[in-house]
Amino acid sequence: MTTKVLPFITVRNPRNLEWLRIARKAYGYKGLKNFQNECYYYRQVIFFQFLKLTTVELEKGQNHTNAYVRHMTNGIVLEASTKEYAIRRRLHSTTDVASALNLGRILAFRCLKAGIHFVNLVLPDSQAFRTGLEEVGLVLKEFETIEPDYSVDKRYHWVCHNPDYGKDFSAT
Repeated sequence: MTTKVLPFITVRNPRNLEWLRIARKAYGYKGLKNFQNECYYYRQVIFFQFLKLTTVELEKGQNHTNAYVRHMTNGIVLEASTKEYAIRRRLHSTTDVASALNLGRILAFRCLKAGIHFVNLVLPDSQAFRTGLEEVGLVLKEFETIEPDYSVDKRYHWVCHNPDYGKDFSAT
């Protein structure tokens, strides 16, 4: 018995274009306005509140370390913090290198469970946090997007012509 194959499939997952590497990243004015690289799908950010190394998002707290995964359109998707009791009770200190390493492991595990395998990493000189993310298996570089052209999508049928800069276009 053979089953009938559908000619078209409608995918209702909003992240499907990102996984297929077709969705466009946010280029342009937003990146120029903030003077930072805004071309990402998911971005890892770590904040040390006792050092105040960044002023982008700083929560009020007393000597804690927070780590976030931020999506380019939806904001914070996942977070891990030493404020959580389950994490804090296993750590000797909430601000040392060991806490950054373990926080990286926990956040990477949560990312993999949520289906996020590629992230763009932005962090201020924390090698332990980076090591914790890489130990679990999170890839710290996002893949290149596939730019639309005729080989990808047949709707792009125009041909770009490069002008010949050697020719003299002056009127004779």
